[in-house]
Amino acid sequence: MEPEPAIPFPEGVAKIVRLEALRESDTWHRAFANQSKDHRYYELINRTLAGQFEHYYAVLEDRAGSVRAVQPIFLVRQNLVEGVPGKIRKIVDFIRKKFPRFLTMRVLMIGCAAGEGQLGVIDPSDEPWLAEALPPVLRSFAKQQKASLIVWKDFPAKYRSAMAALTENNYVRVPSMPMTWLGIDYKSFDDYLGQIGYVSRKSLRRKFRKTERAAKIAMEVVTDIAPWIDEVYPLYLSRSAASCRTARAFSSSDEQEKLSRSVWASFPGTRFTTNVSASITMSRSSSIFIFTPFATSLAGQ
Repeated sequence: MEPEPAIPFPEGVAKIVRLEALRESDTWHRAFANQSKDHRYYELINRTLAGQFEHYYAVLEDRAGSVRAVQPIFLVRQNLVEGVPGKIRKIVDFIRKKFPRFLTMRVLMIGCAAGEGQLGVIDPSDEPWLAEALPPVLRSFAKQQKASLIVWKDFPAKYRSAMAALTENNYVRVPSMPMTWLGIDYKSFDDYLGQIGYVSRKSLRRKFRKTERAAKIAMEVVTDIAPWIDEVYPLYLSRSAASCRTARAFSSSDEQEKLSRSVWASFPGTRFTTNVSASITMSRSSSIFIFTPFATSLAGQ
């Protein structure tokens, strides 16, 4: 069901749109300008995970007609018996042959389908304004889309004060699994070895000796993976299969080319590292973001 043209709220009006209506918008480009995952990351997610989620974007204007935020939202049908083993699951699966939506729930989520949530404000000082303005818009849109639950997905603790108004709008804060952060503030590799346990040091030495006996491994830092896509993409597929994940297979070399240009060329100035373990690092400011397998969150599963 397509959304209504506009949804009013006390401080202005919101338009729920698809990505096509935003691509050339200056406000869309500015909404996540200070984030490591800016609008280009959301565009990748919108395209590659389109089969799993229904992606929309709430464009919020104030009473003066100025756009103050563009917030990504998406709809997903949640399996209520996910992870339930044994006889109960078999019964549910049998019933779903006749009624596919049995024990499922349509959920409206705010944030990123593949990562932590971010508030898409043009001016960072408007974060509390967005958290207060969006709830009535979401309730109206959820009712229209027949969603039974509204979830602000995986917003980190830094937004807690800005999002305090949500508790006044019948929301309950529930702890979720955070992203993994690992301190790497070592002066040297020897310094690192001196701070890990004996078993870990022994394991590393054993791996180093094994590596020395094998073929020489070279590593190169590049900013455009396109020349190596025919080697890297099969490696991704093999590692994804080995980890019992279903990789999203691209049907043609043209689509592989599109992936290489989308993932790397759309992040100018960002450094990527690829090696035989199919991992990628993305550095920005003082942080390094690691994706392994490298395309899992970008290419979909």
